[in-house]
Order: sequence, then C-alpha cells, then structure tokens
Amino acid sequence: MYSKYLNRIFLLGLFAVSFNLSAQVDTVFFITGDFLIGEVKKLEKNLLEVGTKYSDSDFIIEWDKVTGIRTQSQFMIAQRNGVKYYGRLYSLSDSAVQILTSPMTPVITRFEDIVFLEAYDDKFKDRFSASIDVDYLSR
Repeated sequence: MYSKYLNRIFLLGLFAVSFNLSAQVDTVFFITGDFLIGEVKKLEKNLLEVGTKYSDSDFIIEWDKVTGIRTQSQFMIAQRNGVKYYGRLYSLSDSAVQILTSPMTPVITRFEDIVFLEAYDDKFKDRFSASIDVDYLSR
C-alpha cells in the first residue's frame, strides 16, 4: 500500500517538473552570437518579449537584432502582407524562418516579413475574434 502512494507521488512530481520545463523551450539567437532560452510571449511594434526563469522581468528585444528563433510554443503569426498563420517558428538561416503550421505544412518567409506574434493554445476559442461597429447617423 505504501508503494502505491509513493508511485502516485512520484508520477505527480514528474508531471509537475515536465510541465514546468515546457514553458522554457523557446530559443532566440542574436546578431552577436548570443542566445536566450525562455518563453517567447509576443512580438509587437518590432519588439519581441521573452520571459525567463532567471529574471523577474521579461526581456524586450528589437526584432531586427534577432537572427534565429526556434519555438515549441504555438503562435498566431501575422506577416506584413496581412496573411496570418497558426504554428511554430524554426529558423533556416539569418534571414529566413520556417512557419510550421498544422498539420506541419511548412511556410518559408523572411524575418522582416513577420510583424506580429501572439502565443495561443491550440483551441478554437483562441482563434476566434469578433468586433461590433455601431454607426449613429443624425438627420
């Protein structure tokens, strides 16, 4: 009976450790040759936000200083031309990045063509957005 509970505690601990490690699986490479491992949170207005365990605040990085990126996290990715993809990023070179969409159909683009990233869970509600416009006409 004691080993039954010990096994459950071990599995619960293993699950907690694996869940904790999964948030730190994105890697960003820089012009200087340095790299940062953490959780890519978003890209907006040419600024990439990356969170790490070893800093209380997130790192803010200029997107044009990034030469490579590899993500395990899923993102909504918007390009300069307005086309949106849902998937992960994997660098091919200093200027080209591959967008791995579901079901793993690769799309190759340039870094400068990616203008927006936002992390999302692969659920319908995360892809859905709506807006309401109200016009008032006075006569």
